Amino acid sequence: MNINRHTYELLVIILSEWDYIYLDKHGQLIHDAIKKGLSDADSDARSNARRSFRFFREHFSLLADALLASLELSKRKALMVCLEIFFYRKLFHIFRVE
Repeated sequence: MNINRHTYELLVIILSEWDYIYLDKHGQLIHDAIKKGLSDADSDARSNARRSFRFFREHFSLLADALLASLELSKRKALMVCLEIFFYRKLFHIFRVE
């Protein structure tokens, strides 16, 4: 579904760009949305939900850890791979020589 895909794209933008003060009261709602997105039938929606998780983790580390612990093993592994890729890209960007 395009609506789900675009919803999770928007969630990535919100979590990566907005100040924490605007998100503070909505941690549980965002937690539930990401959890639902990780099980979406649309692969792009799942991918965007995984991308949103890494920003969610920066703002809400305790809720992110609880979400990670509550996932099925296959979903947890997919999410961890996404986090590792993001970490290595970030590391490469920091140490890139121009």
